[in-house]
Amino acid sequence: MSGTQKNRNALSASTTTTSPQKSVTKNQTIDFAEISSCLNGIGRIVAFSTTHQDRTKCWNPTIDPKANLVISLTEGRFVNGQLEGFGRSIDSAGDCKVGFWAAADDEETKAYGKFG
Repeated sequence: MSGTQKNRNALSASTTTTSPQKSVTKNQTIDFAEISSCLNGIGRIVAFSTTHQDRTKCWNPTIDPKANLVISLTEGRFVNGQLEGFGRSIDSAGDCKVGFWAAADDEETKAYGKFG
């Protein structure tokens, strides 16, 4: 094994053992508040749900795509999981908001500008 290969192995071993990752068990939901501080940058967030349970009674969105429901689709620039600057959001009821977003006093972002 070359010296470079040894260094790569040492690096990958040290990063996997020191990263404090929380394990997710079956049938566990992920709370948006727990991960929102990690959602920074330009992207798209699709909130969805499923009505399908597998044989072990776990909610499983991968088995029957027809049982999945889109709750909302939001895209733009995110800071701590909240829209900032220009973005757009549409929910399952058809309510669409397009424009600029800014944080309000209650820490939730509110749209201002054009709405559809």
